[in-house]
Amino acid sequence: MLQEEYTKRTYTSHEIETIVKEIISYALKPEVSKARREQIDNYNQHMMKKFGEFHYNCPTLFFKIIENPSGFPMYRLAEMLEMKRKMESQELSSEEADKTLGQKYYDEFAGKHKFK
Repeated sequence: MLQEEYTKRTYTSHEIETIVKEIISYALKPEVSKARREQIDNYNQHMMKKFGEFHYNCPTLFFKIIENPSGFPMYRLAEMLEMKRKMESQELSSEEADKTLGQKYYDEFAGKHKFK
């Protein structure tokens, strides 16, 4: 299917998690891993065809996954999806989610200082 044939859509958190796990599982198959190491362009094209709709709708996430499937940080994705769920159920505003995740990653990478 050509990229133009896909429809822009929004995925649920569950759909994202399911598709990401499927991509990782597929990408870690021995023959696919070998292609990633030996023929990266063919590997990328193959993955874009196999998971075309997800590639079309979530290209940044898609390429982050296929670049290093064994090292993809599922725990971070789970955190983001939990925030998405909370925003969808209006337990959390997008501003609160931004601040929470911003503080968490700032603490992780720069130190334990609080935003003012």
